[in-house]
Amino acid sequence: MSLKSRLHLGRKRTSPVEGPVQSDNATNSEAHSDRFGDELDTVIANILELLDVTDDLLSGVSVPGLKEALTIVKSLLDRVQKTRENLEEKDDVCESIQALLKLLRSSIEAICSAEQSTSETEDQDTMKNTLNSQLLQSQIGDFVQALNKVLKLSRKLDHSNFLSAAWHAKTDASVLERMHKKIDEARDQFIVRGELNKARLLSEQLNEAQKTRQDAERHHIENRLRELQRLEEEKREKENKILSGLTPAPASHRSDNTSEKARLEPGTRIIILNDLVTWATQTDIEHRVFVLHGGAGMGKSSIAHQLTRQLAEDYIVASFFFNRGNSDCNDAHRLFPTLAHQLASCNENLRAYIVEAVETYLSKGSSQVLSYQAHDLLESPLKQFLPSPSLIFFAIDGIDECTNSPTYTVPDVLRLLCDLAHQIPTIRILIATRPEGYIMDSLRFDDEDERGCTVQFCDLQQQPNVDADIRFFIDAELKRCAAGRKLPLLLARPDAADTLTRLSDGLFVYASTVTRALTQDRYYAVELFDKLLVSHESLGGTGIYARLDALYNHILDNAFSEIRTDATRVVHTQHVLAWLALVQQNFTVANLQAVGIPEHATSYVIDRLRSVLEVEDEITPTTVLKASHASFPQYLVDATRCHNSTFAVVPSFGHALIACSLLNLLSRDEPVSWAGNKAEQLVRGAATYVQWPPTSDYLSSNEQSNHSENFEEHEGIWPEQPSFDLWAYANRSWIDHITPARLSEPLNEALALFCKTRLRDWIVCVRPWGHPYAEYSAVDVIERVRDWYERQEGRDENILTFINNIVIARRQELANEKKRRFRRYLQSLWNPAPRTSTSKRPYTFRIPHWKKHPRGEAKLKPLPTILEE
Repeated sequence: MSLKSRLHLGRKRTSPVEGPVQSDNATNSEAHSDRFGDELDTVIANILELLDVTDDLLSGVSVPGLKEALTIVKSLLDRVQKTRENLEEKDDVCESIQALLKLLRSSIEAICSAEQSTSETEDQDTMKNTLNSQLLQSQIGDFVQALNKVLKLSRKLDHSNFLSAAWHAKTDASVLERMHKKIDEARDQFIVRGELNKARLLSEQLNEAQKTRQDAERHHIENRLRELQRLEEEKREKENKILSGLTPAPASHRSDNTSEKARLEPGTRIIILNDLVTWATQTDIEHRVFVLHGGAGMGKSSIAHQLTRQLAEDYIVASFFFNRGNSDCNDAHRLFPTLAHQLASCNENLRAYIVEAVETYLSKGSSQVLSYQAHDLLESPLKQFLPSPSLIFFAIDGIDECTNSPTYTVPDVLRLLCDLAHQIPTIRILIATRPEGYIMDSLRFDDEDERGCTVQFCDLQQQPNVDADIRFFIDAELKRCAAGRKLPLLLARPDAADTLTRLSDGLFVYASTVTRALTQDRYYAVELFDKLLVSHESLGGTGIYARLDALYNHILDNAFSEIRTDATRVVHTQHVLAWLALVQQNFTVANLQAVGIPEHATSYVIDRLRSVLEVEDEITPTTVLKASHASFPQYLVDATRCHNSTFAVVPSFGHALIACSLLNLLSRDEPVSWAGNKAEQLVRGAATYVQWPPTSDYLSSNEQSNHSENFEEHEGIWPEQPSFDLWAYANRSWIDHITPARLSEPLNEALALFCKTRLRDWIVCVRPWGHPYAEYSAVDVIERVRDWYERQEGRDENILTFINNIVIARRQELANEKKRRFRRYLQSLWNPAPRTSTSKRPYTFRIPHWKKHPRGEAKLKPLPTILEE
């Protein structure tokens, strides 16, 4: 029973109408009230104890505001405790305070339990964020504010003395009643707000948890993507490393080496281009090989280049543009590896098949015959890719410029290409070439051969609208040169464009060359045009190249007419023209200076021949000597076409000039114009390493090995300068220039110097004078030089004897080396036979299983006997 109930029972026994009994009841009531007050004090003491326990619990919880709430409750309890009247109302307030403390204690215990159950760092952070959340702080703040109002109200219970307290007993009862209600309201509001906040916090925690899961999933996905990207990069790097083993040639339509072929004037050759696009994009067609043939200068390469660029936007495209003047682009053995490398870069699905095929191919050797190249690198992976409907287009341009054998290599390549197109229906192959007999015969098959149905021929000279295209091109070039002004040529000769179109006679190279010649010097254009017109009218119909040759003759006459009487400049010009016509590699002005041609002489020739050379900007030491079309070098060396006796290149004389220059270069103590003192010291050290003058003895094997290792150790510092390209060309090609040359006094002196200083190092392959041939091939090459020299008039017998002794000595050395290798081989196979203590059998040689005796038992011989044999 509560204090309040017991108080009511005590009052029930009190009656105001009974006399003596009333007095007794009053006495009993007072005694009961005193007892009730004592019990109330005990309750307050218990509440204070509960308050202290709650305060201790709160010390372990960092919840802002609760400490202040407990302080207010304690102050309220102190005020209530001092009140001696109105015990019933006082009891009500104490019950409210006790209920409030129980609520706070349960809340604090719940918080402590939650904190103790959180072990993970993330859970502790979540708990900390919850306790400091705005919702909880708002709830506690409102609660403290309500208690402060109650505390403010309780100040009315303070009285100065007992009489004042008795006087205001009725008012204090009302205050206590209001305090009781407000405390209950604050408690109820705290409970309601707590439930609401709990729901909101739960919602926020769910959202936070969902966000955390989403962040975790996102991080997982990002990490997975990074891992996949890393694996993809490693895979790509491995694939690139495998593909690099093909050593592709820079001969695609994207290569800078084919830039001179990418000059099809927009608006020209529309009909043939449309026909080729229609042919290449048809899904079901019998003729899968298109042979576009025509003479030099008709624009075959430009058409092939434009078609390749156009199809590359939507189809799988690979191309190879042969170039006789570029050693990387004139070898048929580079064709199939280069096409395979390009295919791997065009399509990701096809790339996997190509890489697998290349890895298998390279495991059997990097240099294989053409049939294995075509089958392993193209046919096999493309057949695996065959279910794909994607069309695959190959463009092979200028195979007539291939320097391989026209008897075997080139026909084999063409037949393999036709086989490939016959086997795989989605392949289209364009072959642009001159109509050379060995090429056209290789592309024509017997009626019974199914490959014959695959090939379609097209003569470019028979195409319509060729003159209209040339006229369009000439107009465009003249307008480009005029740049808004009227050309003197068009003012003086209004029909010049029509006349030039007629003179071109279907040759784009003629139209290109003549417009460049006329626009190079606009003020002499009228004079040159009139000369061309007169000479062409005298030619009549003498052949398709007669007019082109006449144009070249006029260009040579106009270019060098002023130096004909200057012997020195004529010699320099002849030397430059010989390098232009006979050297199958492009060198710069600085390169030619290294072989004795002054820089100003080469620059002068390039400047005067701008109309037939590839020159774009100002001439510098790095400007390359390069013809804009192959017909000009061919014209220079053809005596039936070039009628300029002063500047025509006689092959035997031109090769002699070049061979003399290369031999003098190789005879120097070091390569010229090296970049860096370290490289200069290295090469100079190599020169002093060998004892000069040479004798009939060679370096020992150990000396050769040490000398080779000396250069291998420093191979990485060799500078990639133009002069090094020239040095490498001299090492590789001096043989190719000396054997077709006619012996002259300068060439004889250069050969003598080379023999006395460097021939021994060259044939033994001592760097940097090493040859690019195999050991025995190098001896065969020197024998060719000896045989050539033996046929020359004015030869020096001492030089001939010296070369012969070099060949004999080297062959003997190679024979001895072969014996030493065989001896080491036998020693590696030798196996001592097992012997017992009484056995006296000598060591024996165990014959390999493939050399066993026909009867099945290996016939063993003693090792000393075998070595003697």
